[in-house]
Amino acid sequence: MTYFTDSLLFLGTLTGAQQSCPPPWWLWPALGLLLLPWLLVLFFKLKVRVTFNTGTGKKPFIQEYNRGQTIVQPETFLREGFEVEGWYRSRKFRKGEKWNFSDKVRSSMTLYAKWVSPDSESSDGTDDFDF
Repeated sequence: MTYFTDSLLFLGTLTGAQQSCPPPWWLWPALGLLLLPWLLVLFFKLKVRVTFNTGTGKKPFIQEYNRGQTIVQPETFLREGFEVEGWYRSRKFRKGEKWNFSDKVRSSMTLYAKWVSPDSESSDGTDDFDF
């Protein structure tokens, strides 16, 4: 048996019930109050993980932040003949998915680097690269 079920059985014996009976109805709210902090911690994680995928074939860069904190833009990664145009929430680099580093992070996510050639005239999402 687990600690929780053992506790329920103990509480049931205190009220004069047999061991197979659950605690009386008036005891359930108290049990809920005991479990509520643990459920809140599990539901609202305090730390989130942000993965920076550079698309260069190297291992992604992972940072942990507190929930609601702003993300620090990583240092520029080097790739010969290209520059990082921005960090996006998807690999398709759609408009509106570019991450604004003044926004606060709410959950764990992966950001993908979009590489463009410095002599490229277009940075509207039409020059996608497959890595």
